[in-house]
Amino acid sequence: MKMKLRFPECEIVSLAEEYLLCLSKTHQQQEQEVIGIKDEVQKEGVGYLTREQLSKMVRWKSQRNSTRILNNSKNCIKKITRDAFKSTDDWSKLEILEKLEGIGYSIGSAILHLYDENPYPILDVRAMWSVCSENDNYTPTLWQEYIQFCCAIADRNNLSMRTLDRALWRFSYKNS
Repeated sequence: MKMKLRFPECEIVSLAEEYLLCLSKTHQQQEQEVIGIKDEVQKEGVGYLTREQLSKMVRWKSQRNSTRILNNSKNCIKKITRDAFKSTDDWSKLEILEKLEGIGYSIGSAILHLYDENPYPILDVRAMWSVCSENDNYTPTLWQEYIQFCCAIADRNNLSMRTLDRALWRFSYKNS
C-alpha cells in the first residue's frame, strides 16, 4: 500500500501544537528531558545511551516496558546503542537495538528518532495509521519507505521530524 497522509500537510504544525497542548505536565517534562539528552549522546566520543538515559527515554515512550530495560547491563546498553548509531543500514539499526530486553521496533525507532544523527520517524501504530498504513508487520522495505516518506514531508515543509511525528500521533489519536 502506498503511503499517503490522511490530512493536508498544511495542518502538520497545528496538529503538532495540539499534541503539545494536550500533554500532561509530567509528560511534557518527560519529553523535554528525553529531547535534552540528544546533545550529550551525540557529543564526539560518546555516541551511545547510558542505562539511565535509556530508562528515561523508554519511560517516556512506553511505561509498560520501562522496568524491563533494567534487565540490561550498563555495558550491554552502551555497546548495543553505540553499535546501532554507528551502523549505516537503517534496518540494521533497529535490529541491533532489538537485542536489548524491552526494546521492539517502536521503541527502537523512537531511540533513532531522538538520538541518531539522521532523521528517523517513530514506527508505531498511531503514526502508521496517519499515513494510511495499518500494517504492523514491520519489514525492511516498509521501514525504508516510511523513512523516505516522512523525510520528504518534513523537508518539503521545512519541519523537524519531531514536529511531524507529533502531528501523526495527534491526528491518529483524534480520528482513529
